[in-house]
Amino acid sequence: MTAPQPAGPDAELAAVRTATSQVAMALMALDADAATAGPPTARGQTAARWAGLRADLALAWAAYPALSARVDTLVALRGADRKLGRDAAARLDAALHAGIDLAAAGVPDPTRLTDPAGPAGPAGPTGPAGPADPARPAGTAGPAGPAGPTGPAGSVGPTGPTGPTGRAGSAGSAGSAGSAGSAGSGPQQGQRSQPGESAAGQLSAGQSATGQSAAGQLDAGQLAAALGRLVAGVTAALAEIRQAGAELLARGAASVQALDELRRAVDGVADSAGGRSVAARLEALTDTLGTDPLSLSGADFDGVDAAIAAVHAAASSAAALRAHLLDRLADGRSELDALPALLDAALAARDQATVKIADAAAAAPPTAAELRALTSELAGLDALAAAGQWQVLAGRRPAWSARLRAATEQATAARDGWRAPLAQRDELRGRLRAYRAKAQAYGLAEHAELSRLAGRAQATLYTAPCDLPAAAGQVGEYLAAVQAAVATAGRTTGSR
Repeated sequence: MTAPQPAGPDAELAAVRTATSQVAMALMALDADAATAGPPTARGQTAARWAGLRADLALAWAAYPALSARVDTLVALRGADRKLGRDAAARLDAALHAGIDLAAAGVPDPTRLTDPAGPAGPAGPTGPAGPADPARPAGTAGPAGPAGPTGPAGSVGPTGPTGPTGRAGSAGSAGSAGSAGSAGSGPQQGQRSQPGESAAGQLSAGQSATGQSAAGQLDAGQLAAALGRLVAGVTAALAEIRQAGAELLARGAASVQALDELRRAVDGVADSAGGRSVAARLEALTDTLGTDPLSLSGADFDGVDAAIAAVHAAASSAAALRAHLLDRLADGRSELDALPALLDAALAARDQATVKIADAAAAAPPTAAELRALTSELAGLDALAAAGQWQVLAGRRPAWSARLRAATEQATAARDGWRAPLAQRDELRGRLRAYRAKAQAYGLAEHAELSRLAGRAQATLYTAPCDLPAAAGQVGEYLAAVQAAVATAGRTTGSR
């Protein structure tokens, strides 16, 4: 069987440009996400996790300008010929696999990107004594990379190649990212060829041009892949932390409500030994939830709920326990009744996204079989209530409620996941409109290159299905071009 032939340099360059656009889009999204700052009072596992994520994000910002500059050099080297000759293809192939010296580009600790095993941080600290916590993901650590130079509006940084949108208020450093840049958009600010200098001649000294990356270096495709993994890891970790935090906040609120219900239902329970013990335990969990939520799990609140139920069962009459359980069943029935509409919304969002967004994907919602199982379990709980088996019902209801909550959260995540790419497309459309208005305000409405770039981005954003990575790169390229044109217009006006 003949081995498949590798893709030609044109196809490889296109793949590198797409990957670079995806990195730019992810960096812009992460920079706009207030969650990346982390809670100001974080401690323990939570503080270690946030520090690792910030270090990873700083590393990505530090390395992106070198990738963007190399892609622009490759695009310039490729030229506009419809078909490459043998010699030109060989030169492009060699340039594609030329190593980028990350250390020379000012990237801190570049081995975290060049190590084949990928960046690895120390294991996260163990949780406090008490009920056993599930193992937490390994913490990541590394020195913080330089922040991108920006002003309040994310303007182009004074030095280095144009990259993704800079972070407002960050201290600038040479070679860091400025305003939103493009993948493979040609030579960038600060890197224009001198007369007589070819694009191939712009490959920095110390970078291999032999077709293979030198030791400790990465070629453009490898660096794009490494940065893609890095920002994907940060994005996934933020989503995981946000989801875990939301789940624990809901669990904590439910436990507080259960304790309040117990105090109202049974006189004197707050002053009993059991009441004081469970109140102190819940207060400690609530305090930890505010400072180190990653050290907690649902099992901690399961234990509190069980303790509250035990105090309730011991202190209340059969009639009070019956009323309490019937109320909880009624709450669960209402949540279960709302689940089909939530599933319909998730499926509708999926149908819309798959038509309007290319390669749209999201987590699957709960299945119809899972919904039937929850309905069947509720019927069994109702049968226990009808038979007056309150103690058995008190033991079985929490597990059913937890499964119902999980199904609701899964359906919500599916709905929001399918809606997200449409929201990203709308955000890019808004950025394009805003910068077109800015160009017009500076008298650049007839600027030929700006009109071409804006038209290309407009066409991509308003074509279904929309190629989001391509649109992000094109909008970024237009934003960078507007910033550069505005700066040039300002210097021209000031010199008069």
